[in-house]
Amino acid sequence: AHDFGDREMADIAFAYRRTGNQTRFDEAMTALRTANEQTFSQGMRGAEFLMVMAAYHAMAGDPDLALEWLAQAVDGGMIVSTRISKEYPYFSELDGDPEYEAIQSRMIEHLNAERQKLGLEPVST
Repeated sequence: AHDFGDREMADIAFAYRRTGNQTRFDEAMTALRTANEQTFSQGMRGAEFLMVMAAYHAMAGDPDLALEWLAQAVDGGMIVSTRISKEYPYFSELDGDPEYEAIQSRMIEHLNAERQKLGLEPVST
């Protein structure tokens, strides 16, 4: 078992990466990968988990896999703030990538569809 939730471990890894502490970043990424594998093997496929898997791959330098997992999270109904990278800064390096922006747009479309059901005005990015 691990002491932190998967999202918290992703945040820890991201913090070490931003401060340039490669050793601690590598340790946190190893812990995150292990936690992700354990969660995945237990059959978990919730949107938060899918987002953490995407975060792992984004930080591991594999944007293609990050985008695959992120698309699954968003297409599965994940809605965050109007910019994904605002709430999940691990994806800030993907800002501007055409596939990332398409995923972002799908999330906003879903958000606005839900807002419309509630009689709320649409949001824009």
